[in-house]
Amino acid sequence: MKKQNSAKGFKIIYFIISALWMVWWGALLYLVANTMEKRIFAFFVMLFPIPIYYILKGFFIGSKEIMKQPKYILIIVVLGIIAFVGWNKIDISTKDKELVIECILPNDPEKEYFMIQVSNGKMCFIPPSGNDSKPVCADVSIFNSDIVKTIDLDSKSSALVNAFFDEEMEIYVKLDRKTARLGFYHSNNDENVHPKNDTLNCRKKEKL
Repeated sequence: MKKQNSAKGFKIIYFIISALWMVWWGALLYLVANTMEKRIFAFFVMLFPIPIYYILKGFFIGSKEIMKQPKYILIIVVLGIIAFVGWNKIDISTKDKELVIECILPNDPEKEYFMIQVSNGKMCFIPPSGNDSKPVCADVSIFNSDIVKTIDLDSKSSALVNAFFDEEMEIYVKLDRKTARLGFYHSNNDENVHPKNDTLNCRKKEKL
């Protein structure tokens, strides 16, 4: 009886600590993590109490007893699938991808292209040759076959926003890879920043 009470007390304490742990990492996942890699990491760390609980339980009551119960096998399989998918997602994260394009500003009379390089998890705007300005960059949150999108950028802290706009705003940059158009959009409503809803016309940069 005493042993059962101790086990019950341990379970209650563990569940309380686990709940606090998940709430904390869940808050980081949705409020702080601004890249896909950070979100995946926070998600896995948030779930740590679940496999640890079953490992501890298996240690105390024996792994053979656990394996006799189908629900435990199902939980182990599900956790294994989540781990497999997650690690593969990290394996093809934004930092592993590269793309170099040339874009032209809307209605540019000189038809002068400037280069945008996406690599190491950043999107960098490189001024046309002959321009002494330094590249301005932003972290990338999404990079797949359809779009490349930066994190939300605040004019108070982003050199990229200040390089293109004179007013205070929070935006993100998105490249639609299917239409080869790149635009700047307001973070709060996803509307195009340009008053005429214009986007930049882009093309893949030819190799030298």
